[in-house]
Amino acid sequence: MSIVQGDMRDIGSLFDPHEFDALAANPPYWKCGAGRINPNSNIAGARHELSVNMEQLIKACCYLVKNRGKINLIYTAQRLAELFKMMQQYNIEPKQLQFIHADEKSEASLFCLMASPNGQTGLKALAPKWAA
Repeated sequence: MSIVQGDMRDIGSLFDPHEFDALAANPPYWKCGAGRINPNSNIAGARHELSVNMEQLIKACCYLVKNRGKINLIYTAQRLAELFKMMQQYNIEPKQLQFIHADEKSEASLFCLMASPNGQTGLKALAPKWAA
């Protein structure tokens, strides 16, 4: 494994197209203006879309991952419909979905999604995970 530092909005300067079989991302969960932004700029950028948004992430995924490769994302449950809509625009097919709950009585707070560029239709819903 090697670490490459760069701006995902300019991914073409860092990697060749469709260079990877799979990728994983834990992108910022919240849009700007949603909730309180942390005064620590590193934490703020990790939690809110201050420098990269969902569409820029999806574009980068399409560029990086091979046809029918695997894109693995974790997002807040509140943004599932938005993510599905965005992926549809870029011909990315959701393949596996798993909701994450704090405990058995709590609503899902997060989800893990595996998706595939130009993949066949068919979504498998996995059993929920309990964070505790």
